[in-house]
Amino acid sequence: MKPARVQDRFFFAVVPPVETAERIAAHARAMGLKRARVTADRLHMTLAITKDFDQGECPPAYVETLLRAGRRIAAAPFEMMLGKIVVGKESILAQPGKGHVGGKAVYDCIAQAMAGMRAPLHPKVRYSPHMTLSYDTALTSRGLRKLGFGWPVTEVLLIHSLVGLHRHEVLDRWPLVPPPVRQASFAF
Repeated sequence: MKPARVQDRFFFAVVPPVETAERIAAHARAMGLKRARVTADRLHMTLAITKDFDQGECPPAYVETLLRAGRRIAAAPFEMMLGKIVVGKESILAQPGKGHVGGKAVYDCIAQAMAGMRAPLHPKVRYSPHMTLSYDTALTSRGLRKLGFGWPVTEVLLIHSLVGLHRHEVLDRWPLVPPPVRQASFAF
């Protein structure tokens, strides 16, 4: 029996290539993560997240605002490298060892666009890039805490998470393109 969907959540994220996601998922299995492990097809690095909405309570105009914010992203592609495992209160996370600066540039574009449209991101969550590996914090292996999985980040996705159904729907994706360089003007 499937659990009831309880919330709608939206977030901007970067996603590793399939091969890299499969290697990360295999590493999580080797760490002894068995229950509530995130499958390879849903692994992502969250960059910016909205507040949660009860099922059916998210206004369609808000989703359109998120899509408009995504179209305003002007940030260069960057390298993401997972650096370490962190055990939190409710989940086990992989945090970047490299890629903070590039990810922060994307976050800043999104946050600025959302604020300009009077639709802020989650009020209690600031830039905190992470990849959730499991919602079970019981590790059977204390080893394997260092990571070395990386990938070139060339696009950002807006994902609708159907919380409770363990399903993600990609609403849109945008290529990372550096902002235009302003040319200095010279008076002759």
